[in-house]
Amino acid sequence: MKNKLFNFVLAICLIIPCAFMFSACGSNSDLTKEDYIEAFESVTTTYDQYLTSAQPASMYLNANITSDDFIDVDNNESAKRMAKASLAMVHFMKNICENENYTLKTTPEDCVVNDGNEIYDIRMTMSYNTTTSIINAGTYVDYRDSTTLQYFLFEINYDFNTKTLNSFSILGLSGTDTEKTSAGVRYYTFENNTLKVLDNTAESFEPFAQEILAEMEILSTPERETNPADYSAEYIAAMNTAQGE
Repeated sequence: MKNKLFNFVLAICLIIPCAFMFSACGSNSDLTKEDYIEAFESVTTTYDQYLTSAQPASMYLNANITSDDFIDVDNNESAKRMAKASLAMVHFMKNICENENYTLKTTPEDCVVNDGNEIYDIRMTMSYNTTTSIINAGTYVDYRDSTTLQYFLFEINYDFNTKTLNSFSILGLSGTDTEKTSAGVRYYTFENNTLKVLDNTAESFEPFAQEILAEMEILSTPERETNPADYSAEYIAAMNTAQGE
């Protein structure tokens, strides 16, 4: 089981690089842990349903990138699996929110995870932009015994009044401590059962990738907490859930 967990996490790094932009806008003071749990559950449930039946539709876009810069990947099984693997981190943050001892923070916070095979130092952030009604939930994952790192951000457009998930995006980078380049950056967007990815040959891709790299450095630079919380149980449970176990 430990090897399966380890291999699942490695797939996030090696199959198709993926990453997430850190956002400092807004705070989480307007949402409760239960609100985050509800939104995270909607994301994972909706995507699981999509994997069984995808229909072409419109999409939610970053304001600085045009629709022509995206390509449809509904028929790309590797891309669809990659997005599902990335959403394991949504399960992880949902599990943390379900921990009765966890208190929401208004700033990025550190934790440690030991899955029996690897130890990960993780910095996570959850915030809500009251202007755009977008949840930003992200993690910076540093493998303690290797140079591997992953940087994730999920932008979730969820309507709490109607209990409706409008869209979500997956942004970020997978790379190493010594190689943080635009080649590891990806931007997926999902709306109305359509999965699209920013074309890495588009003119807008390189500026976007450089912005991702800069935002990642902002999040990862501050010194880590001396006694971070241990969320190994929440992480292992999230990996098992993401694999359907």
